[in-house]
Amino acid sequence: MIFHRLHQIIILLIYLSLSATSYGYTFEHKIENYGLTFAAHTVDQDHRTSLILNSGKGISFPAEGFIMNFDIKLRQELYTYGYILRVISHNDQNLDLVSYLYDSKISIISGSSHEKSQMVYLADSMLIRKDQWMPIQIQFFPNSAKIKINGKNIYLSHSFRDFNDVQIIFGASNLGRFFSGDVAPMSIRNLSLQSLQGKTFYYWKLDRSSKTTNNFVYDSISDLPAYVKNGKWEIDKHYHWQRVTSFEIDYKNPQLAFDEIKGNFFVASDKKLYTYNVNNKTLDTLSFKGAPFLGVSSQMLFHPLKKTLLSYNIYHNKLNWFNPTTSSWSVNQKITVDDNQHHNRFFDKDHDKLYLYGGYGRHQYSGALYEYNLKDNFKWSQMNLDTLISPRYLSALGKYSDNKLLVLGGYGSHSGKQEDFPQNFYDLYLLNLNTGTCKKLWEMNHTDEHFVMGNSAIVDTLTNSIYALTYRNDCYNTAIYLSQFLIKTNRPIRQIVSDSILYKFRDIYSYCDLFYHPNDTSLYAVILEPSKNESSLCRIYKLAFPPLIPTKTSNIENKSDKWGYLTGITIFILILLMLHWRKKRQQVKKLPETKTLNNLSLAEKLEHIPLEITTQKINRKEVKSTIFLVGGFQVFDSLGQDITGDFTPTLKHLFLFLLLNSIKTIVR
Repeated sequence: MIFHRLHQIIILLIYLSLSATSYGYTFEHKIENYGLTFAAHTVDQDHRTSLILNSGKGISFPAEGFIMNFDIKLRQELYTYGYILRVISHNDQNLDLVSYLYDSKISIISGSSHEKSQMVYLADSMLIRKDQWMPIQIQFFPNSAKIKINGKNIYLSHSFRDFNDVQIIFGASNLGRFFSGDVAPMSIRNLSLQSLQGKTFYYWKLDRSSKTTNNFVYDSISDLPAYVKNGKWEIDKHYHWQRVTSFEIDYKNPQLAFDEIKGNFFVASDKKLYTYNVNNKTLDTLSFKGAPFLGVSSQMLFHPLKKTLLSYNIYHNKLNWFNPTTSSWSVNQKITVDDNQHHNRFFDKDHDKLYLYGGYGRHQYSGALYEYNLKDNFKWSQMNLDTLISPRYLSALGKYSDNKLLVLGGYGSHSGKQEDFPQNFYDLYLLNLNTGTCKKLWEMNHTDEHFVMGNSAIVDTLTNSIYALTYRNDCYNTAIYLSQFLIKTNRPIRQIVSDSILYKFRDIYSYCDLFYHPNDTSLYAVILEPSKNESSLCRIYKLAFPPLIPTKTSNIENKSDKWGYLTGITIFILILLMLHWRKKRQQVKKLPETKTLNNLSLAEKLEHIPLEITTQKINRKEVKSTIFLVGGFQVFDSLGQDITGDFTPTLKHLFLFLLLNSIKTIVR
């Protein structure tokens, strides 16, 4: 009976292990923005990128030929001409792929030192497009090659004598007479070399989760090295903020809005409208008549239904609309707003409603929720939430579901008065727009450095996460980080998932916001800071979504292995317990009837529990495949690595339940 029970438990653990492994692959599949990025004509020749297979040494393939597969993504730069690939046999014959994105063209050249080269090309603006991954396959036969580019086949002959000494170089080459500094602006991933029958000899995924040492990356099958010179990894874009642009604005308190459809950022001063397009990387400046409502925090947004800008003010029921045809605002005079600074705003495009929450002004923190119905009401309605959530500003707000918002953190006081013990809040509330009520989801015990939030939050319900810009509010020279918080959790923590952006915090005079652009699946951080001569500096940064914790970018594929180690160790312990129980059971049968295990006292029963504690000093650095229960819970895998952190609270509870249940069975 007990053996059957342990058998069921072992099957359950194996199932959990397979489920955990499957989850890891799901996470990996979600990260599609990986590959090796090649620096091209935007840098000098010394800093351009090379990928050299087998460190420049020849590779031998079967006499009948071989297949090369890889994915490529071409990017638009001022100069797009350059080598994708050079395949060289016996340092004499070659087959090259050369790209020229300006003409949507890829050329294939075959030649040798003693004969004229032949060239064919594919020019197709529908197949060869910028910033899109496309597959390329090259099949080498004894006298010919078949090149398949994004589904289109091209054939040509070659002069390779055999395939015993083949060198393969992507990008820049310094190999003898095959030297070239012309590199195609591109990214490469999923590189494989196979037999004509489809057997894979070598495979480089090029996501940096593979085995890497210094400038070498090794294939996942045979550990064949590939030398990477001046390479950049696409997956780093999920952790490192990329500076997109920066520009000066002729006003100290500009207004900010974003059109997520066309990718336009709008920044308005009291005289001009600055429009930056993230797709075309262009900045346009337009003078206008009138002005938006002005203040020390943004009070402007883009209306997706009317496809124009609107400016708002809770003290004016009439909204201020921008007319792009006449380049004018509907309100002619300049109106400055001192209250409601750094409030949160949300536009519900499904119901055509505008919501504002919180803010600061005149030494008072706001706890009010404002609603403006653009369909029929045309005026502000107010709901006080002071009794449900402490008044605050510098918080983050994001959409959770239809008619429900999340309010994260901030700075304020319980009464709303600035002099009444102002403090940082580290909590999360669910705000119901239908009922005007709040529900606290959690509050975090935070004892480290103080931090507050950027204005907007991005909610990802699939991963139970909310993302927000966070920065210290107790100093001037600070830094912005993207932080992740779980929405539904009993142990809320802050997880930083990006590198830093320098930020000068001057309280209400500094502003930062977070936006998601679905077209390029990226997050954008926009920073507005006071600059010299009553002007402002706007900086825009980009981060690929979903963000990745830096330690996980190099261990995506290995994480499931740790789960396997954990499960193997647990099963091994259970088997030992089962064998120990059987041994004890045989010993119990030999006891006199008056001293059977059932008749023993509690103290005597405890003597039969198979718990062995050694007093010998243990050097834990040399421990492998071990679980420590005494002196702190610790788990070491077969390599001696401490993987205690991979045990979630749920997994710990499950493990302890199984262990205690086994001990209870033995006592019986």
